[in-house]
Amino acid sequence: MRDLALDPTTSDLLLTRGADGLRRASLTSGAGAVRQKLSLRLGLVQGEYPLDTSVGIPYFGTVFSKASGRRVAESLFRRAIATCPGVRSVESFALSVNAARLASLGFRVTTVEGESFTVTDFVAGAS
Repeated sequence: MRDLALDPTTSDLLLTRGADGLRRASLTSGAGAVRQKLSLRLGLVQGEYPLDTSVGIPYFGTVFSKASGRRVAESLFRRAIATCPGVRSVESFALSVNAARLASLGFRVTTVEGESFTVTDFVAGAS
């Protein structure tokens, strides 16, 4: 699996300058591409994408709602991770939601190519 690489800080296209001085888009593949897809998928708030408002995580209606409960939030995140293109399986998963309405995720996945990686620093709800 290959995809255009995004700068992890700005989420803009990652451009590199070649020997000829021209800037070109970079590519990412394998576990890097899957990690990038997961970051985009988990960071998209439901209703934010104007072409399909059903896409995304329902942070404000479900994840940060006292009525929904932790199991519902865990289920949403697990499903979003497990159904991400390129993910074969979710090996481990941990979620914590604090009083400041920040959700911290840690998980380990195996890609369809057999590579495994761990994400320990995903925080949702941060501005």
